[in-house]
Amino acid sequence: MEITVKNLKVRKSPRKIRPVLYILKHQNAEKAIIKLKFNSDSIAPILSKLIKSGIAAAGEKEIESKKLFIKTIKCDQAQGFKRHRFGSKGRVVRINKRMSHLTLVLADTEMDTPSRKNKSSENTNKDKINKKEAKS
Repeated sequence: MEITVKNLKVRKSPRKIRPVLYILKHQNAEKAIIKLKFNSDSIAPILSKLIKSGIAAAGEKEIESKKLFIKTIKCDQAQGFKRHRFGSKGRVVRINKRMSHLTLVLADTEMDTPSRKNKSSENTNKDKINKKEAKS
């Protein structure tokens, strides 16, 4: 079962949020909160709150919080504010105040994706068996 939680119009630039999200992908939800507690980025409390909200939503659906892991977490750019500032030679310089949409998907079981090594070794084993059968 998957639980989706969103936090819209966060007043942080997506460029500053994405490096922190990379650390959290495919982590246990409770371990991710602990990692964020010791992270010095200004987005860490907001992400921690988002994960806690997802755990609470899972609790309503009677899913244990220990089984939850972060399946996907993404940051999209929201519509930002446009401001102006005086520049040199009488010009006006535009300043974009960027905002973000955060989306978190929590799942209750690990994903079963085979690694590339397993696929290639399976294929070579099948090829060897097929060649032996062809020779006989």
